Amino acid sequence: MLDLDHKAPCTDLSNLPPGFRWKDWLGSVARWIPAGIWMCVIFTASTEVMSHHQTSRFFEPFFRWLIPGIPQENLDTLHLLFRKCGHLTEYAILAGLFWWGLGARGFGIRLDPRRSAFALLLATLYAATDEFHQSFIPSRGAAVTDVMIDTIGAALGLATIAVFLAVVRRRRARA
Repeated sequence: MLDLDHKAPCTDLSNLPPGFRWKDWLGSVARWIPAGIWMCVIFTASTEVMSHHQTSRFFEPFFRWLIPGIPQENLDTLHLLFRKCGHLTEYAILAGLFWWGLGARGFGIRLDPRRSAFALLLATLYAATDEFHQSFIPSRGAAVTDVMIDTIGAALGLATIAVFLAVVRRRRARA
Protein backbone atom coordinates (compact mmCIF):
# COMPACT_ATOMS: atom_id res chain seq x y z
CA MET A 1 0.00 0.00 0.00
CA LEU A 2 1.25 3.48 -0.87
CA ASP A 3 1.91 5.71 2.16
CA LEU A 4 1.23 9.28 1.00
CA ASP A 5 2.05 10.83 4.38
CA HIS A 6 5.63 9.62 4.38
CA LYS A 7 8.16 12.10 2.98
CA ALA A 8 10.48 10.73 0.34
CA PRO A 9 14.16 11.06 1.34
CA CYS A 10 14.90 13.31 -1.64
CA THR A 11 12.21 15.81 -0.62
CA ASP A 12 12.96 15.85 3.14
CA LEU A 13 15.12 18.94 3.61
CA SER A 14 15.16 18.74 7.42
CA ASN A 15 18.42 16.75 7.38
CA LEU A 16 20.45 19.53 5.79
CA PRO A 17 23.26 20.90 7.96
CA PRO A 18 22.57 24.15 9.84
CA GLY A 19 23.46 27.18 7.74
CA PHE A 20 23.19 25.27 4.47
CA ARG A 21 22.57 27.70 1.64
CA TRP A 22 21.23 26.40 -1.66
CA LYS A 23 22.52 29.46 -3.48
CA ASP A 24 26.11 28.72 -2.43
CA TRP A 25 25.76 25.03 -3.27
CA LEU A 26 24.27 25.71 -6.69
CA GLY A 27 26.98 28.29 -7.36
CA SER A 28 29.65 25.71 -6.53
CA VAL A 29 28.06 23.17 -8.84
CA ALA A 30 27.70 25.75 -11.62
CA ARG A 31 31.45 26.47 -11.43
CA TRP A 32 32.06 22.94 -12.76
CA ILE A 33 29.80 23.28 -15.81
CA PRO A 34 32.47 24.89 -18.05
CA ALA A 35 34.95 22.11 -17.18
CA GLY A 36 32.31 19.48 -17.97
CA ILE A 37 31.55 21.09 -21.32
CA TRP A 38 35.27 21.32 -22.15
CA MET A 39 35.75 17.66 -21.21
CA CYS A 40 32.99 16.81 -23.70
CA VAL A 41 34.81 18.85 -26.36
CA ILE A 42 38.05 16.94 -25.66
CA PHE A 43 36.18 13.63 -25.70
CA THR A 44 34.68 14.47 -29.09
CA ALA A 45 38.07 15.57 -30.42
CA SER A 46 39.43 12.17 -29.37
CA THR A 47 37.20 10.36 -31.81
CA GLU A 48 37.51 9.92 -35.57
CA VAL A 49 36.34 13.55 -35.96
CA MET A 50 39.80 14.97 -35.20
CA SER A 51 41.98 12.04 -36.23
CA HIS A 52 45.17 12.62 -38.20
CA HIS A 53 43.43 11.62 -41.41
CA GLN A 54 40.58 14.10 -40.86
CA THR A 55 42.75 17.07 -39.86
CA SER A 56 45.22 16.48 -42.68
CA ARG A 57 42.41 17.04 -45.19
CA PHE A 58 42.35 20.70 -44.14
CA PHE A 59 45.84 21.20 -42.77
CA GLU A 60 47.83 20.01 -45.79
CA PRO A 61 46.02 22.04 -48.48
CA PHE A 62 46.23 25.16 -46.29
CA PHE A 63 49.98 24.82 -45.76
CA ARG A 64 50.59 23.90 -49.40
CA TRP A 65 48.83 27.17 -50.29
CA LEU A 66 50.72 29.08 -47.58
CA ILE A 67 54.13 27.57 -48.40
CA PRO A 68 54.15 26.37 -52.02
CA GLY A 69 56.62 23.58 -52.69
CA ILE A 70 56.89 22.47 -49.06
CA PRO A 71 58.31 18.93 -48.90
CA GLN A 72 55.94 16.24 -47.58
CA GLU A 73 58.35 15.43 -44.74
CA ASN A 74 58.23 19.05 -43.51
CA LEU A 75 54.47 19.12 -43.92
CA ASP A 76 54.15 15.97 -41.82
CA THR A 77 56.35 17.52 -39.12
CA LEU A 78 54.29 20.73 -39.12
CA HIS A 79 51.09 18.71 -38.89
CA LEU A 80 52.47 16.74 -35.93
CA LEU A 81 53.54 19.95 -34.17
CA PHE A 82 50.13 21.49 -34.84
CA ARG A 83 48.37 18.46 -33.33
CA LYS A 84 50.64 18.40 -30.26
CA CYS A 85 50.06 22.14 -29.74
CA GLY A 86 46.37 21.25 -29.75
CA HIS A 87 47.04 18.86 -26.86
CA LEU A 88 48.90 21.57 -24.95
CA THR A 89 46.16 24.12 -25.51
CA GLU A 90 43.16 21.95 -24.73
CA TYR A 91 44.69 20.75 -21.45
CA ALA A 92 45.90 24.23 -20.47
CA ILE A 93 42.28 25.34 -20.76
CA LEU A 94 41.02 22.26 -18.92
CA ALA A 95 43.40 22.78 -15.99
CA GLY A 96 42.29 26.41 -15.74
CA LEU A 97 38.65 25.33 -15.72
CA PHE A 98 39.40 22.72 -13.05
CA TRP A 99 41.19 25.40 -11.01
CA TRP A 100 38.12 27.62 -11.36
CA GLY A 101 35.79 24.77 -10.43
CA LEU A 102 37.80 24.05 -7.30
CA GLY A 103 36.82 27.43 -5.94
CA ALA A 104 39.04 30.15 -7.33
CA ARG A 105 37.67 33.51 -6.19
CA GLY A 106 38.29 36.43 -8.49
CA PHE A 107 41.53 38.16 -9.39
CA GLY A 108 42.63 39.37 -5.97
CA ILE A 109 43.82 35.99 -4.72
CA ARG A 110 47.09 34.18 -4.84
CA LEU A 111 47.33 30.92 -6.71
CA ASP A 112 46.79 28.30 -3.98
CA PRO A 113 49.40 25.57 -4.56
CA ARG A 114 47.10 22.81 -3.27
CA ARG A 115 44.25 23.87 -5.53
CA SER A 116 46.64 24.11 -8.47
CA ALA A 117 48.17 20.70 -7.72
CA PHE A 118 44.72 19.13 -7.53
CA ALA A 119 43.68 20.81 -10.79
CA LEU A 120 46.87 19.46 -12.40
CA LEU A 121 46.14 15.99 -11.02
CA LEU A 122 42.57 16.08 -12.37
CA ALA A 123 43.79 17.19 -15.80
CA THR A 124 46.42 14.44 -15.84
CA LEU A 125 43.87 11.80 -14.84
CA TYR A 126 41.50 13.01 -17.54
CA ALA A 127 44.34 12.91 -20.07
CA ALA A 128 45.04 9.29 -19.11
CA THR A 129 41.37 8.34 -19.47
CA ASP A 130 41.24 10.20 -22.78
CA GLU A 131 44.17 8.19 -24.11
CA PHE A 132 42.48 5.00 -22.87
CA HIS A 133 39.36 6.07 -24.76
CA GLN A 134 41.44 6.62 -27.91
CA SER A 135 42.74 3.05 -27.70
CA PHE A 136 39.24 1.92 -28.71
CA ILE A 137 39.05 4.19 -31.78
CA PRO A 138 40.36 2.37 -34.88
CA SER A 139 41.97 5.46 -36.41
CA ARG A 140 43.47 6.62 -33.10
CA GLY A 141 45.93 5.19 -30.64
CA ALA A 142 46.84 5.63 -27.00
CA ALA A 143 50.25 7.12 -26.20
CA VAL A 144 51.86 7.81 -22.85
CA THR A 145 53.73 10.68 -24.51
CA ASP A 146 50.40 12.36 -25.22
CA VAL A 147 49.50 12.15 -21.52
CA MET A 148 52.84 13.81 -20.74
CA ILE A 149 52.21 16.53 -23.33
CA ASP A 150 48.70 17.05 -21.91
CA THR A 151 50.15 17.33 -18.38
CA ILE A 152 52.72 19.87 -19.56
CA GLY A 153 49.89 21.82 -21.20
CA ALA A 154 47.91 21.75 -17.95
CA ALA A 155 50.95 22.96 -16.00
CA LEU A 156 51.52 25.76 -18.53
CA GLY A 157 47.87 26.78 -18.21
CA LEU A 158 48.15 26.99 -14.43
CA ALA A 159 51.46 28.87 -14.73
CA THR A 160 49.75 31.36 -17.06
CA ILE A 161 47.04 31.89 -14.45
CA ALA A 162 49.70 32.42 -11.76
CA VAL A 163 51.51 35.02 -13.86
CA PHE A 164 48.23 36.75 -14.72
CA LEU A 165 47.22 36.91 -11.03
CA ALA A 166 50.66 38.26 -10.07
CA VAL A 167 50.39 41.02 -12.68
CA VAL A 168 46.87 41.94 -11.49
CA ARG A 169 48.03 42.01 -7.83
CA ARG A 170 51.03 44.17 -8.72
CA ARG A 171 48.85 46.65 -10.65
CA ARG A 172 46.32 46.82 -7.80
CA ALA A 173 49.12 47.42 -5.30
CA ARG A 174 50.35 50.41 -7.35
CA ALA A 175 46.88 51.95 -7.59
